[in-house]
Amino acid sequence: MLIGICFVIGSVCFFYEGSVQLLIRPLIRLHRFIYFKRLPDTDQEA
Repeated sequence: MLIGICFVIGSVCFFYEGSVQLLIRPLIRLHRFIYFKRLPDTDQEA
């Protein structure tokens, strides 16, 4: 019984940590996209 509980807790922790790691890259990409959108456009001539 105790082994089963430990297994379930470990599985939940593993999947939660894995899902966080899978979200990091898209969040960084989204942050960079928003950041560069907010920068002034330097290609236009004044």
